[in-house]
Amino acid sequence: MVRRNDQRRAALVDAAIEVLAREGARGLTFRAVDAEAAVPAGTASNYFGSRDDLLTQAGCPGL
Repeated sequence: MVRRNDQRRAALVDAAIEVLAREGARGLTFRAVDAEAAVPAGTASNYFGSRDDLLTQAGCPGL
């Protein structure tokens, strides 16, 4: 189930960008994004169907 809270989704994308900048693509995990966004564990996986979807939303298709 993909969630529809646009502000939360935007915060998760921003957190994903921060994680990518700091850790690179291999460090981008749902858990790392949750921690960066200061949201409960499992939140990113509720908003994005896969890690690839999260990468695409963060502006990094094909990584």
